[in-house]
Amino acid sequence: MATAFPTESLIGCLVAATLAALFGLLLRACGVRRAWIFSGVCIGSLLGVQGLGRFHSAWYEQFFMGAGSQHREVFIAERSLELAESTALVHRATVDPSDQAVLEAEIHAANNRLHQARAAFDLPAEWLVACMAACAVIGCSPLIGRNIWWSHGGLAIGVWSVAASASAVAITLSMTENPSNQAWWLVAISFVCLGAPPMRARDHWLAVRLLGSPAATLDGARGTAGMISLLLVLLVAVSRGGDHPAWLLPWGALVAAWGLVGMPPQSFLRWTGPAIAACVAIAMSRLDPISDWKPLVAFGFFLAAEDMRWLGASAGLAIWGRCPWRASVRSTMPLADASSAQAALAAAAGMSGVIPAWMVWSLLASAATVALFEPLRRTTALRLDQSNRPSPGT
Repeated sequence: MATAFPTESLIGCLVAATLAALFGLLLRACGVRRAWIFSGVCIGSLLGVQGLGRFHSAWYEQFFMGAGSQHREVFIAERSLELAESTALVHRATVDPSDQAVLEAEIHAANNRLHQARAAFDLPAEWLVACMAACAVIGCSPLIGRNIWWSHGGLAIGVWSVAASASAVAITLSMTENPSNQAWWLVAISFVCLGAPPMRARDHWLAVRLLGSPAATLDGARGTAGMISLLLVLLVAVSRGGDHPAWLLPWGALVAAWGLVGMPPQSFLRWTGPAIAACVAIAMSRLDPISDWKPLVAFGFFLAAEDMRWLGASAGLAIWGRCPWRASVRSTMPLADASSAQAALAAAAGMSGVIPAWMVWSLLASAATVALFEPLRRTTALRLDQSNRPSPGT
């Protein structure tokens, strides 16, 4: 039996995208400013296998899972082998080798048919997510205005921040996975090392006040991190030339934003948040949060994306720029948050099958946590501002 038509896949994407955008707007109206990734995770989970898949499996199979008949074929083939083994065990015998070979071959063939059917069902959703992710990444590209991304010592500070984040990811993955030749390790490292978007006017003003002329290094540092991240992804793409090209489309948006002197127009940026929520929701609807959840990996990604990048950039600025430590810590705080771009890129990579499902879920959970911790970062920034304020007698 053929899998569902792409129209049904697109309808499922439209439902997920609409609900995620509306929920994100509701959260923002309630005062949650950085709610887009969180809304996508919530809506995608509700429409996924543990949500809609439990309460209305027919709708989930039709609009989000696809390949329902192929799933049943795999189930029947696996149960047939188990039944043969159980029957042989009751009679204190073993399954005939030729019969076992036939049953195992049927399981293998059924899994191949399932893989092909799922790929055909997800193809339109994959390209839709890639296009929306590309639009979202343009709004928060670290290469905006970076025609000279190595200027003012930013190369050294960017390398410091990338090295700290990459080390944290490598240690986390080596503790949980076999460190054999896994190209998606580089993909995960590239996500976490991705440079932050352009600094807001207030952050830029504070950096100039605290650092003086070395403040220009921060702009070069985010561009350096973005370039290193882009080169890592291109290395993976060259080494794994057989992968579907949709996941590279959002990374091309980094290059597309190369020549932008400032942020894109506000009319464009208004769609960035809903696009991120839609990407995350569609990707999450294909994941199983229970079976794919690895808390140690998600926690490691969070530390690498939030704290290690911040501390690495602070150390680089203090050592390379010879700036006071407290001023370096405060000035580099905006470089720690690239969660929006990370979530969009992880969703596109997950839909294309470039990284395993547990890594997609970990990256999305990490990005959502980083975004929701913005109030804590604002409080920390306020305290750092007070500690950096000169005393009345000076």
